[in-house]
Amino acid sequence: MSAQGSPVSAAAPAPAALAPAVQLHAVAPARPQAWQFSAGGAQLWLATRDGAAPGVPACAAAAAVALEQAAELLDALAACGLVPEDAWHWPPAPGTSAPGMPTPAWPPGMAHGLWQGAQAQARLALPWPLLRGLGVAPALAGLQWQPALAGLQWQPALAESLLAEWWLLADELQALEPGGLLLLPGPAGTRLRAIGEAATATAAPAGPTPPGTRHCQLVCRWPTPLPLAPLLGWQAWDGPASPPPPATCLLIDAASPATVLARGRLLPWGSGQALRIDAS
Repeated sequence: MSAQGSPVSAAAPAPAALAPAVQLHAVAPARPQAWQFSAGGAQLWLATRDGAAPGVPACAAAAAVALEQAAELLDALAACGLVPEDAWHWPPAPGTSAPGMPTPAWPPGMAHGLWQGAQAQARLALPWPLLRGLGVAPALAGLQWQPALAGLQWQPALAESLLAEWWLLADELQALEPGGLLLLPGPAGTRLRAIGEAATATAAPAGPTPPGTRHCQLVCRWPTPLPLAPLLGWQAWDGPASPPPPATCLLIDAASPATVLARGRLLPWGSGQALRIDAS
């Protein structure tokens, strides 16, 4: 618990003092009531079906009552080892009441899901490392598997394949120009990941790193989102393999994946491959 937020638990009963407010909610006109919760890097936006009473301020106890309506989802997240049930916090905003709270856009760099329950609906955002931690053994064994989260629909994600990576010096970066070649350090890789996943850095060069050195990665990105379950290795693809990657490759800054340093195509070069730069 921090000074900026209050811990709430779906298992905590509503205090008796709130009984009149709960009764008032039950007879008020049905207006969606939106709440935002967080648990570490996970985020949850919850819209309850109970009407919101005019003038009733948001408070931690009311947030706990709202969270109870998503108990099925929270129990499933805890059972899968993703988010402990008592980890959710409601960060109140001064002067803000529960009715009419805006629902923000999807946060970048996270896996997203939509959930529909009997009394509420939710938008869930989870860090990629949490989901990667569940492993891929079932899919490798030919099993169709994914976390038991009934009612949760994972949203497709923009994806890329990691082909190669380098630590490039400043003068090497300046030499990247159309028509040039960048030799791959080995066979092109095939690691599939969501674009929002944090880059896994290779070992830095031995000794002090010269100023201007950048960790660069060569990727190819699909133009349309891919299903999340096979992307994470939970299930096999519908066909014999993942969709064929685009021919155009992007050389990106691993610390800032949106920064494209060069574009080009792979071509055979000696016993290996090279990136022929078309644009930089």
